[in-house]
Amino acid sequence: MSMSWEQRVFRIRRILTDAGCSAEQIAAFLEWEQAGDRCRQYKFLARHRACLLDQLHRDAARLDCLDHLVFAMRQADQHLTDETDGICLWKNNCI
Repeated sequence: MSMSWEQRVFRIRRILTDAGCSAEQIAAFLEWEQAGDRCRQYKFLARHRACLLDQLHRDAARLDCLDHLVFAMRQADQHLTDETDGICLWKNNCI
């Protein structure tokens, strides 16, 4: 059983929205779908995927920076820890 055009558009729209595409990008993609222009669709999807991957790498680098700062702070504040219990003397401010 094949999907109706409306079902297909709904599904494509939902997937592209979930993937972070703008309304303009979705409209263009649907125009290419209606025209049967798979080449443009594949190129768009490859470019959008590359952009998302670049963002992921930037965010991972930002997380690394935060992790490094937390590590450095803990190293510097090691003297504030009760050696017997391993409890931070800042108590409520600790993670």
